[in-house]
Amino acid sequence: MRWGPSPCSATWAYERLNGIFSSFGNNNSVDQIPLTILQNLCRLSNLKSLVKFPTAPPEVKQLSSFLEISKSSSDDYLGTPIKAEVSIYKCFVEYLRNLNPSTNWLSSYQVNYQGENPENFVVSPWWIYHPTINLKKKTFTTYEKHQGNSIICYYDQGSSNFGKILAIFTVNDPYKKITGYFMVINPFDINDSFFPEWPHLNIYQARPTSHQVIIKCDDIDCHCALYMKNGFFLLTKLYLSFFSE
Repeated sequence: MRWGPSPCSATWAYERLNGIFSSFGNNNSVDQIPLTILQNLCRLSNLKSLVKFPTAPPEVKQLSSFLEISKSSSDDYLGTPIKAEVSIYKCFVEYLRNLNPSTNWLSSYQVNYQGENPENFVVSPWWIYHPTINLKKKTFTTYEKHQGNSIICYYDQGSSNFGKILAIFTVNDPYKKITGYFMVINPFDINDSFFPEWPHLNIYQARPTSHQVIIKCDDIDCHCALYMKNGFFLLTKLYLSFFSE
């Protein structure tokens, strides 16, 4: 399990948390704060950063009014600000989950990396998850229910075959252009020579299931998805974690 705020809003999140902690008489009181509140508070900071990003899709920018929090209320962790932030986060994610991707969201499933020293690349938080994708003249859609695990898998509409693609992301960052996509394959498809053209391929298994998670990235170190059960993804570098609350 891993969660946390994006760098540009970390100060906001941790100042708020420090204010909460300082109101307690001793450290033994910290365990009274529900973990989900702390998680959602930090995740909300990521969403705030996404909304403010200049090249964010218009559908996301429209949600900026959701993130206006009154600072005149109590700072108690059960008071209005924290409750409001968690509630806004849930509404925000529900909106994104039900949103049909526009051309702004799904302009490409592969973008080439351009620039020097790709080994020093730091993953940007401005990634967009696509619940439905079109690839090789087929439409893939996420399953509404996951079979005993927290992996999002795509299936081919009109076919009984389980989807090969785990998650597709595009990046809307004016400073970086990235190639990166995620796939799911069946274990019997894996052998020593199955990916000879992918010398830096990393294979992980997320909670033993009948599928393996494959992460392939070109020219740069692997980028990995942190999947929250509510449907929102965070990305980090060289780390993979699938968890459900």
